[in-house]
Amino acid sequence: MNFYNSLLNSLSDKPFILGEGLKSHFSVLVPFLGKEKDSILFELRAKGIRQPGEICFPGGMVEKGEKPEETAIREASEELGIPRDKIHITAQAGCIVSHTDAIIHVYAGTLDIETTADTNPNPVEVAELYAVPSSFFMETQPEIYKVKSYTQTGEFPAKELGLPQKYHNNWSGGSRNIYVYKYGGITIWGLTAAILYNLISLV
Repeated sequence: MNFYNSLLNSLSDKPFILGEGLKSHFSVLVPFLGKEKDSILFELRAKGIRQPGEICFPGGMVEKGEKPEETAIREASEELGIPRDKIHITAQAGCIVSHTDAIIHVYAGTLDIETTADTNPNPVEVAELYAVPSSFFMETQPEIYKVKSYTQTGEFPAKELGLPQKYHNNWSGGSRNIYVYKYGGITIWGLTAAILYNLISLV
């Protein structure tokens, strides 16, 4: 069987990302709470963990043998200190690839709680919780900053490979948008804000 026929046999109709099996996979839950599910819950990351002091959604790395949606529920339960049966995933909200080349599986869901007072957050991971009205994000345009990134070539032998001169040293990796929302003294930015911005664009 030639390459073309072998390729057709291995492909499916389901969209996928080439090389996704070689990347790190994470899951996050965009959790809605309150009687009308009209608030979104955010975490302030604790000082002792990676990216301390940043605002994020509940989530974490997908463990071996675990489905991404299982990760979202497990991490939300562990971080918020609420039983898993109070966490409901209602939609798969796509994937986003981070600037570190990780694949983030995004889920929208609800929590069977009315306020953050109904949680018992893990202090090792969560310093504080915030509930922000979802209407704020519908009505507020974020600040948008465009930043350029660069690829460090390191030991890549561009010259020896006969590649054009522009690849012999560090080269531009293009630019990307950084989204920033400010609400009640907190700043929601980076990947969390990008997820929000892209979800809002769907409605």
